[in-house]
Amino acid sequence: MLLTLAMAYLPELLFPAIEFPPTMLFVLCSISTIPLSHYIGMSLASFSAQTTFGWGAFINATFGSIIEIILYFSAIRNGGLNGLVQASVTGTLLSLMLLIPGLSMIFGGIKFKEMRFNPASAGVSSVMLLISVVGAFMPTVFNSVYGHHSLVCEQCVAPPGGNLTCGACLWQPVSFSSDSVYNEFVVPLMFVCAILLPIAYVVGLLFTLKTHAHIVNNPEFIDPIAVAEHGPEGAEWSKLQCFLVLVGSIGLFAFIGEEMINTIEPTIEFLHISQTFAGLTILSLIPAAAEIINSIQFALSDSTIDQ
Repeated sequence: MLLTLAMAYLPELLFPAIEFPPTMLFVLCSISTIPLSHYIGMSLASFSAQTTFGWGAFINATFGSIIEIILYFSAIRNGGLNGLVQASVTGTLLSLMLLIPGLSMIFGGIKFKEMRFNPASAGVSSVMLLISVVGAFMPTVFNSVYGHHSLVCEQCVAPPGGNLTCGACLWQPVSFSSDSVYNEFVVPLMFVCAILLPIAYVVGLLFTLKTHAHIVNNPEFIDPIAVAEHGPEGAEWSKLQCFLVLVGSIGLFAFIGEEMINTIEPTIEFLHISQTFAGLTILSLIPAAAEIINSIQFALSDSTIDQ
């Protein structure tokens, strides 16, 4: 990680003539996220051990997603990577719905013969996930159904002495700037969804951590042995140390993420892959490393699988 930071920023500040291959820097940045994810996971796990399981899951989800926020903000600010960000959001949702629960069940099942989960808490989480998926994709679906399209045909060719041959005709969406449906309806819908999603998140937090906290912290679904092993006595770091490590790791990742975004376009061109494929795989899995590690740790401790 320190080597990556030195290679990325020292030449720009001290040795402008030295320039490292962008693909090599991108690979080093990707590898550097591993120790950062480890320390973020350690700090979150230790902090969660000193709180309730509900607060532990909230801290894991909130600060585990801060990496994606940093990367996506840098990509949008960099310009020309909107398709990459859209694909990354889709890949992140797929990893949250499929990859992370699947890995947690696999590793937890290897260690424990039987694992229990709180169906009420899992139901709340499923509803929140459904709301996020609907809110994220509703403007796109609405524009695809009701947006204006134009019939575009390939040019007709008339060879000498032959019959006139015309190519296929396809319905294609018109440009956003000239589409009245997009400007009058889709744009306001995007802002409405962007406002409602954070509100839904806050309402979900109030429901699970305040008004109905007994659902998440139901003693019927909490293993007393896991609580004894991973409670305040089992925490490796104090709350202050957890906070300092967490903030420091996120700050370092901000620099690593900025360099990843600066080198991802040359890397995509070198690998001959599209922004969509890179977003669905590379940029969605690397930031989720902290959440994957934390979820596996929760499953191995048999705290509750639905966190």
